[in-house]
Amino acid sequence: TPIFNYGLFPQTWEDPSICYTSPQDGITQICGDDDPLDVIEIGSTKLSMLSITPVKILGLFELIDEGETDYKIIVINANDEDANKIHDMETLEQSKPGMISLIRKWLIEYKTSEGKGLNTLASNIPSDKDKALTVMKECNERWNLLVTNAIPNSKSHYIHVKGNTDVTNFDTSTTMQQQIPSSSSSSSSSLSSSSVSSNNGGSGGFSSCMSLCKSLSSDAMMQQKCVDSCVTKYGRRRNLRSDN
Repeated sequence: TPIFNYGLFPQTWEDPSICYTSPQDGITQICGDDDPLDVIEIGSTKLSMLSITPVKILGLFELIDEGETDYKIIVINANDEDANKIHDMETLEQSKPGMISLIRKWLIEYKTSEGKGLNTLASNIPSDKDKALTVMKECNERWNLLVTNAIPNSKSHYIHVKGNTDVTNFDTSTTMQQQIPSSSSSSSSSLSSSSVSSNNGGSGGFSSCMSLCKSLSSDAMMQQKCVDSCVTKYGRRRNLRSDN
């Protein structure tokens, strides 16, 4: 049974050069995960893969994923039947009791299906929508610096930008785009999203990732970057023509 839709915010970037000291031991440096911001959409409709959906910002969880900061922005489809009564994390719990606990549990446990250990949250209590909007704005600003070459592209990301790269004016409703689902498995913003199941299995993530790369055949450079990203993310190599 699907519990939420999972996606990302375009034009955001969790900069790996931005670090802070771990609250757990006061020593370890926790840095950005070098990805766009992830988004969890808790509406009642299963969203199509790669769809774009307007959403309302509700709050966030801060996941510590293998020593990296991995924010999860919590949102609801702006056109959902419950969007007129869910405005923040408090009203989310009132309207969908137990949803926050389900999200928390999934975030902590989802990588165990890959044989990895439990994840850690910076706090078991989610932050409010003001904190979420602050994080979104900061990550949008870092993305803007990256694509305009104002800061070094140290990991040689493929960057192809058309049109305006001005910093986005995020508000409580903004655009989210669907993300390639992970192997265990997105505020009004446009959301491109896929449905996330509570019992998603082991190898679908890599296959989905490679399937997306196949669709980029008109741009050989972007396609190769996509393949390299899949290999890095899932630690596997497979021919583009493979159906598995």
